[in-house]
Amino acid sequence: MSNIFDWNAVIFSTLAAVYILIGVFAGRWMDEKFFDPNRSKRDVGWREVFRVLLWVVYWPVVALLVLRGVKYRHAPKSDYVPPKSETYTGYQATPNVASLVIPEGVTELDSRAFSFEEIDNNCFGLQRLVIPSTLTKIAPGTFSSLGELTQVEISPANPVYVERGGHVVEKATGKLVATTAANTCIPDGVTEIGEEAFCCRDDVEEIVIPDTVTKIGVGAFDACQNLSKVVIPESVTEIGDCAFYECCNLAELHLPASLKKLGDAFDGSYYDGMDLYCHMPEPIPYALESDEGYPPNTNDRLFVPKGAKAKYEAAEPWNYYETIKEMK
Repeated sequence: MSNIFDWNAVIFSTLAAVYILIGVFAGRWMDEKFFDPNRSKRDVGWREVFRVLLWVVYWPVVALLVLRGVKYRHAPKSDYVPPKSETYTGYQATPNVASLVIPEGVTELDSRAFSFEEIDNNCFGLQRLVIPSTLTKIAPGTFSSLGELTQVEISPANPVYVERGGHVVEKATGKLVATTAANTCIPDGVTEIGEEAFCCRDDVEEIVIPDTVTKIGVGAFDACQNLSKVVIPESVTEIGDCAFYECCNLAELHLPASLKKLGDAFDGSYYDGMDLYCHMPEPIPYALESDEGYPPNTNDRLFVPKGAKAKYEAAEPWNYYETIKEMK
């Protein structure tokens, strides 16, 4: 992994350090040379002149150098391109970059490419990302810390990925693997919402899922804390584990009659009064985390098809819900 420096910040910080040392030694020299009560008034006068110059002129200049170095260190860079000679298996982005062009030759973005786990290596402010033709693997959750990302550009020569409506989609499978901020409309033709595709997106309040989607992957909407309503279309047959985990403001979720496989998609302990609409005529088994001591909240309500209430009341873990009602 390469360390990439902002040379402006390095230069100004170095100059500031040098001038600080000079100022300290100059002050000590001045006191040793002129601080003598037996010296003439003329020498005492020169001492005061040096002292005034030191505090009124010299130290403010040093302070400006320090501030300039801090400014360059933290200012967003435009169209940052790492050295082409670098080779990456997992690409660690440079902090505080507003626009990032990933160079040709990079083949993979691992899950910590834009990591928020290391506070000195994050891209919270990244708004534009350019993906090269050589990039053929994006790990799940890679974009989860990019809350400001609004634009993704993918090389037309890329054999694996294409940009569709602000989303990164696999060409061959139609799988949506990553998305940009405030993009809640999934385009037609997407067949799968991939693992952690919308993970940690606080800007997502309501999602529109087209009827071309057949699968919602593991952690697809994990920690979307402002997501309030989801209607899953009849085309979906499978929902993975943790798909709606920690969506603490999710008030309404519709599971389609077409659903055949349901993982531990949500943890009832994180919801405060969620209405779960199960349109499946027969209850299907799934691993509710309440087996480990997390039953649904007493405010949660389960709505089932007309005539299916008794079946759900007799089936685990659906019978963990205290309130089960039939839909009208």
